[in-house]
Amino acid sequence: MPSADMKFMAADYAEEWHFFNHGALFAFAGLTTDPVADWFAQQPEGMEVLMQPYKRELFEGLAGDNAVQALSPRGVPWSNVLCAVRKEFWESLWLTVGGVAVVDRPAQVYSQVFSGDIEMLDPGEVERHTILQPGVRTITVTVFCVDGNKARWEIRPAASAAGVPRFVQVPPRPEVVSMGRAVLSGDLEHLQHKDNPAFQPLLDKFKSIVTGGNQHEGGSNHTNGS
Repeated sequence: MPSADMKFMAADYAEEWHFFNHGALFAFAGLTTDPVADWFAQQPEGMEVLMQPYKRELFEGLAGDNAVQALSPRGVPWSNVLCAVRKEFWESLWLTVGGVAVVDRPAQVYSQVFSGDIEMLDPGEVERHTILQPGVRTITVTVFCVDGNKARWEIRPAASAAGVPRFVQVPPRPEVVSMGRAVLSGDLEHLQHKDNPAFQPLLDKFKSIVTGGNQHEGGSNHTNGS
């Protein structure tokens, strides 16, 4: 996916650009293709997705593996990357990424996506200083997280002023366990899913796949509602 580096402090452009990170989809859901790249391929010519790597870690607990490294910008771990898109394109991108689900039938694992906004120090300003200085500006970043039938991975605020937001693993929610059971078994007829506005098109697509007999078998496969 073509990308451009942000040659500026992120806080300078916070009114025009929406910042995000979707590395959890690769680290915790086993996604092997990038939904942002899929979305980008359908956009008008000249539209940019900015992906800025940093020397320091921006998100704690975003473990790396081969899939994560292979899909990271220039091999930089997703824990060190901040992405951005102009705000007029954000809702479209959010609906695409937020509607992703990953099904691993051999492992009986089902994962869906949710997102949360978090305040963090402008990483560009932090990197300019050897010692953290007072007055460093903050930015709002949307972090895409993973809600699975085996576990849920959430983003939490930094534990200290000099820290970074961190991913934590918590027990799965009962409704996602039920969703996973239905998806993995193909029994979606009476299933409703109202807590994620981006997810209804995906549920409709799952129902269509099941009734049409075109489910993917084996390995980690994904679909989305876009």
